[in-house]
Amino acid sequence: MADPSLHADGAPRGNARHFIVLLALLQGLMLYIASYGSQAGWWPFALLGGRVTWYTLVLTVPTVMLLSVVRLGDSRFWQQAAGLAGVFAALAAWAAWAATGQPPVDSEAVLLPFGWTVALGAFIATPYLQARLAEGRWCAPYPRLFQDAWQNTLTLLLAGVFVGLSWSLLTLWAALFNLVGVAFFEELFKSRPFAYLASGLLFGLGVLIGRTQHRAVFTARSVLFALFKGLLPVLSLVAVMFLLTLPFTGLAELWTGEGRGFRRTGVAFVMALLVAHQVLFLNAVHQDGTQAMPYPRWLRALVLAATAALPVFALLGLWAVGLRIGQYGWTPDRFWALLALAVLLLYAAGYGLAIGLRRGGWLRHLPRINVTVSLVILALVVLGNSPVLDPHRLSAGSQLARLQAMPADALNRSDIDALRFDYGRHGLRALQALRAHAGAAGAADTLTQIDSALARQSRRHFTPAYRERGQALSADRLRQPPNASAAIPAGLVPAIQQHRQLVDACALAPQDCWVLALDLNFDGADEQLVCALTSPSYVRCWAFHREDGAWVPLATLSWFVDQDLEAVERSVRQGTLRVQRPEWGEVVPEGASGVVVRPGEQ
Repeated sequence: MADPSLHADGAPRGNARHFIVLLALLQGLMLYIASYGSQAGWWPFALLGGRVTWYTLVLTVPTVMLLSVVRLGDSRFWQQAAGLAGVFAALAAWAAWAATGQPPVDSEAVLLPFGWTVALGAFIATPYLQARLAEGRWCAPYPRLFQDAWQNTLTLLLAGVFVGLSWSLLTLWAALFNLVGVAFFEELFKSRPFAYLASGLLFGLGVLIGRTQHRAVFTARSVLFALFKGLLPVLSLVAVMFLLTLPFTGLAELWTGEGRGFRRTGVAFVMALLVAHQVLFLNAVHQDGTQAMPYPRWLRALVLAATAALPVFALLGLWAVGLRIGQYGWTPDRFWALLALAVLLLYAAGYGLAIGLRRGGWLRHLPRINVTVSLVILALVVLGNSPVLDPHRLSAGSQLARLQAMPADALNRSDIDALRFDYGRHGLRALQALRAHAGAAGAADTLTQIDSALARQSRRHFTPAYRERGQALSADRLRQPPNASAAIPAGLVPAIQQHRQLVDACALAPQDCWVLALDLNFDGADEQLVCALTSPSYVRCWAFHREDGAWVPLATLSWFVDQDLEAVERSVRQGTLRVQRPEWGEVVPEGASGVVVRPGEQ
């Protein structure tokens, strides 16, 4: 393992140490100004675009500067800060434009992925900026990039722990004086100016400690790497065992296995986690490219086999996301999932190719692969948050094409709400185009739903007329299977009309809701199960039981597994659901997995 003296030239010097603390304090002050200004209606904080740009710049640029400053007189340091500010300001302006519209959209649906991808990009870019300051060139030797990346990680973690511990001390301070009737400290510590400025100051002190106490950070990293060293063979064994199991279960079991609880996107998530963990653990053990595998030959063979199999897992994840996209179209989540899996496939393919070449030892190729993929990630972060690969524009266009290919009177509220709120300005444009399509097709009910969605100011805002219309429709859309032995109880309909989720699921979508009488707890009296078949990705039923002469909600049952859905829907429509013990039964459709009734889960 490299000696911590390697980074003696990366420590802040002279006034740079004071600069770290003062810049962090200024960062806290700028965050407080934004918070106060947005409440007071100051420009530019009164505008979403102003807030997005301000927060993006304040949270990213100073943090990168805190981690990379060595000498204040280095002109390259200030050039890099200005360049970062320009790039992040441009990306923030595009995100703010996409997250606004008239009527208002759900800005968080656009800004949350923007925030975490920009943070990831800034984190990956920082070692290259540090390398330029230390080496005079962007791509320094891999050991330096590796050391800087882990130094930054542990420094940020240390700063976070330091802030948390300091605030616990301040809380104790205030509580002690409260015991004797002195409330001054509690009022001071709870005041917003103090909270912002103190948090900034403490964060700066934490970063300074992390950047100057190299030996302590080096020791912490050694302990962490020792954990990775012990876990890598276990992870490799799990991966190899799973791979050897697939020929016996078949790939179809990934999508159709009973009781699994995962949708295809869940399969993709698990595969991505497996590849990401193997890549992380392998690099932590291999470290800066100078370390050999510290295992006996048979364990090295196990790690080698698991690493060679990584492309299989990455391709399975890509396949799962591709199936989802082919069935239901693009969404921003699927866009980023596909990019993440594509990046992991690059890692996996690169490592697999290195193993295949085996020239001079396959491990020596890992640094070049890691650097190449990190640059690809930076490019994708920029392109994915720019007009070039805007996921919200792509998703809105994909969903519009999918919905226009369906019968206009078959659209449900979840599809309409997704366009209205989840895709920003592009979703609004797509919804207006869908309205024109529904109007040309004469789908009056769909037009009403679209107009109601456009009139709402938020996803959870419903006008009284909208709610009354839903309550009226709920009674008309209740259906029973052909084998029902009794009519729908009269008192159940008012209970359904007062249940907001049921009104949303049944009344405000074109599909009917089905009512089935089932004895869920084997007491000889039937409960009522109301099932909505309105979503392409799940089936949800609400159970009601009689209490003091009235029907009241009991529990919610949901099926999420793709292969189960057709069987569940068929059982609901035909009335072939059955209940099997324990005390509160498990509702089991024919040909699908069951869901246990758990009273109170609503």
